[in-house]
This record gives sequence, C-alpha cells and structure tokens, in this order.
Amino acid sequence: MRLRGSGRLAQALCLKGSVMGNSNRRSSFIWPDVSTPEQARSAANGGAIAACIIVVITSGLALYAILKSPVLNVTAWSFVDAFLFAVVGIGIWKLSRVAAVAGLVLYLIEQVALWSSPGPKPTVMAVLFILLFVHAIRGTFSYHRLTKAVPEANAT
Repeated sequence: MRLRGSGRLAQALCLKGSVMGNSNRRSSFIWPDVSTPEQARSAANGGAIAACIIVVITSGLALYAILKSPVLNVTAWSFVDAFLFAVVGIGIWKLSRVAAVAGLVLYLIEQVALWSSPGPKPTVMAVLFILLFVHAIRGTFSYHRLTKAVPEANAT
C-alpha cells in the first residue's frame, strides 16, 4: 500500500548534496536500478566501457611486449584477447545479451588464469570490472524484457 505524497517525501530526503543522496548514488553504482529501458541501457553501458578499458590496457601491454619485453605475462597473443573484448564491448553497446554474458565469462576465465600465475594481482580493478559486467548482464536482459513488454501493453 502506497501512502499519498510519499514520493515527494522521498525526493525531499534525497536532496542533492545530502548524506542520503550520496548514499543513494553509491548504492546505485553498486547495484543500479534497471526498471526502465533508459536505466537498463545505462547499466549495460558500464560493461561496454569496462570492455573498452580492457581493450586499451591489453593492447598497450601487448604492444610493449612486442617492442620491448613481455610484462605481466602479456605477449603479442594478447591482441587476440583485446580483439575479443572489442567485439564484446560493441555487442554490449548494442545491448546484446550474449555479448554481456560472454564478457563476464571471458573476464572470469582471464582472472582465473591471472590468479594462478605469479605476479601482482589487480584485486580492486578485477572486482570493479566483474561488477560492471554483471551490470551489463542485468541491463541487457532487463532492457529486452521491458521493451518487449511495452508493445504488448499498447496492443490492448
């Protein structure tokens, strides 16, 4: 049961710059709302951006491995990995559910390989990218569910 005027009270409590407003923004980053097509697209775009960052970092390290010496177990073969993430990023940007799932699976496989080898482990970055790929999965599935439901509602 919803009380009349409770929406205005919630807006007043989450004013910009207030403590609750900042907490709300943090929780929306950790678990964004995907209840509208726009919000779902925004959540999915985080996964596309993560894939693009991975492409840039991997390509840079692979180029360095070719020109100088391999670093962090990155070799010239890492360009294949960069290409796969570029395809995943484009797919997520176009709201492909398959690309979103493939991005998370590919990234998790890479993290298992990285953690099984000696050397530094980018823990914070790994958690952030996993979170962004999960957002991409939630966003793409929600977007397709919401846009499929709209025409059916208009048909009646």
